[in-house]
Amino acid sequence: MTQWLDDYQRGSFWSTVSTANPGYHLLLDPSDVPAVTLHVPPAQGGTFFNLNTNRPVGAVSGDWFRRQLQALLNSLQVSPKTLAVFVPYNTFVTEQNPNDCIRNPDSCATAAGYHSAAIGSTNPNAINTFAYAAYLDAGTLSPYNWGTLPLSHEILEWAADPFAHSSRIQGQAAFLQNRAPAWSSPYYFNFCATYLEVADPLFGIGFLAVPPDQHALADGAFLSWFARQSPSTGIFGVYDMAGLFSTYSMAC
Repeated sequence: MTQWLDDYQRGSFWSTVSTANPGYHLLLDPSDVPAVTLHVPPAQGGTFFNLNTNRPVGAVSGDWFRRQLQALLNSLQVSPKTLAVFVPYNTFVTEQNPNDCIRNPDSCATAAGYHSAAIGSTNPNAINTFAYAAYLDAGTLSPYNWGTLPLSHEILEWAADPFAHSSRIQGQAAFLQNRAPAWSSPYYFNFCATYLEVADPLFGIGFLAVPPDQHALADGAFLSWFARQSPSTGIFGVYDMAGLFSTYSMAC
């Protein structure tokens, strides 16, 4: 038994792990802090009723929410050596006006998770990496527990690209990001990307369900998929955890 991130990392480099370094692991040491309540101003968000889960769901402004998370990193004095993960309940962020989303949820682009980075307020040389991952209730129309999907997605991507392609320093300069040869995936909006976000190529379709409660864990593309290596260095010669990709990425 191991952690999902460790399983992915070992699987991605299995040709080396299984022969030269069987003791390799990438394990996180989890801990928690008391819950924090954020009071969302009416202009920055609200709730609507999700008919698929029969539960109220929150929608908040992405800009407002990011500012709150960065303030929490400072007020909680989170060490740059720590991956801070914020897990709100049934809450989505949007770059659109959140009240437009509430009036018409089907036309709104929302996110249940992202990972990013921020400069510390007391130490300009310290960079905090962090993630937001909503815990989503299982839908009444689905046998799967989706609550773990955003968190597993973001943790896989954080390890491969900790500063993320959308991070900014003081809103101006971009952090360095880990890039890959330009790739496209039939499962990811069919557009061209260059960032090493390992769960994105399988977004919306790639996951594994863990019994007995069917927790859904995000699938991740292995390094060989991005590097266009044949054969794959991944376990069993596959290109992702679930074995959905039969070959490496398409150039674009």
